[in-house]
Amino acid sequence: RRALIEIMRRGQAAGFVGPGEPGGIALEFFSLLVGDQMVWLLLGVNQAPDAAEITARAERATAAVLLLHPV
Repeated sequence: RRALIEIMRRGQAAGFVGPGEPGGIALEFFSLLVGDQMVWLLLGVNQAPDAAEITARAERATAAVLLLHPV
């Protein structure tokens, strides 16, 4: 959690992420990244995502956070 908050702070300092509380932005990103995947994994309904799915999820979460927090 701390690492993700620090990434958001650095993103703001570098001008990539707009205003907002870094902890809140990090939580939004994590929620968008993971979604309901953990629940389905724990229930045994889904298998762990492969590298392509992880990349796609990360790209979608990043794009959404940048839209939610424009510079």
